[in-house]
Amino acid sequence: MSFTACLLLLLGVAVIASDLWLARRIRAAIAANRMPLPGFEDYRSGGSPIGIAYNVTKLRKLPAVSELSDPDLIAIKRHARVHYLFVVLLGACLLGLLLLQLVADPSSPGSVDP
Repeated sequence: MSFTACLLLLLGVAVIASDLWLARRIRAAIAANRMPLPGFEDYRSGGSPIGIAYNVTKLRKLPAVSELSDPDLIAIKRHARVHYLFVVLLGACLLGLLLLQLVADPSSPGSVDP
């Protein structure tokens, strides 16, 4: 297995695990009534690339963190930042792999024969 394939596999697993853990953390904070987050009562793990993308856009609606914020909210915001990082890294690797395939394969549909 090539380095790129291993990297994509690891980042994919990291994104899925992070999404599962973040959903669990949000649901636990809401269920314990420690943190009222309107709009997050039905927050679930994405389970698919479209679901994970939907969750990433929904995470932007988390309230801002201040010094007096609840420790759960601070932990969730930090976890959301790490989750963003994993998603961006996975997207960048997929895009880079696609570009490498297009450049390396001269018989691709967009190439011109000399």
